[in-house]
Amino acid sequence: MPNYRGSSGRGQRFASYSRGGMGAYDEPDLVSMTQHLVAQGWADKDRLVVGGWSQGGYLSYLSAVRNGAHDLDWKFRGAICGAGVSGWDTMVMTSDIGYEQAQYAGRAPWAATAKHDALSRSGSAIWEFREAAEARRMPPLLILHGQDDKRVPVSQAHGFRRALDQTGLMGQTEFVTFVSLSKLTNIKHRYPREGHHFTERKHVEDMMGRMVSFIAKNLE
Repeated sequence: MPNYRGSSGRGQRFASYSRGGMGAYDEPDLVSMTQHLVAQGWADKDRLVVGGWSQGGYLSYLSAVRNGAHDLDWKFRGAICGAGVSGWDTMVMTSDIGYEQAQYAGRAPWAATAKHDALSRSGSAIWEFREAAEARRMPPLLILHGQDDKRVPVSQAHGFRRALDQTGLMGQTEFVTFVSLSKLTNIKHRYPREGHHFTERKHVEDMMGRMVSFIAKNLE
C-alpha cells in the first residue's frame, strides 16, 4: 500500500501532485518503492504482482502497460485491476464526479486548447496500450469491476477489454484473464448491483477467491 505523491496524509503540497499529475508522479513512485524493496531483499524480483482498487486499479492498468519499460531487472508477473480508470477523458465524461476527475486529468477534454493538446491523456493506460501490446510487455491481467459503478463506470473496464480483444490478447487466456461483469451469462462471472465498492458477501467471496487463484497461478 504505497503512499506515492498525490496521496493524503502528508500535507497539502504532497497531495497536490494528484492534480494534473496522474501517471507522472504516482506510477514512478510505485516503481521506485518496488525497486527499493527488491534492493533491500524484502521482495523477490521474480515474484511480483501489482494490484489495487479504484486509484489502485488505475495504477495497476498503468503498471501493466509500462511493465518493464523502466529498464530495471524486474517485471510484474501479473496485474489486478479493480474498479480502475483506463482513460481519463472518458472518466471526466461519465463519472458522477466528472468535474473533480478533470482536475486529476489536468483538464476536461472540451477545455483543450488545440486538437493536438493531449494533456488530459498523458496519464491514461489506454493511450499507452498500443506500444505496450506491440512490445509484448503486458503481464496477465485480472480485471474486476462492479456493474453499477457510478464513480468509475464499468465502461473503463470494457474499453480496456476491447483493446485486448482487438490486439489478439484477449483470446490468450493464459496471458489475460478478464472477469466480465455484464456480458457473460454464467452468474458466477458477474457482479450485478455492485457499485464502486462491493457490499454483497457472495460477490466479495468470489472476488477474493479469484484474486488468490490469479496470484497463485502467476507466481508458480
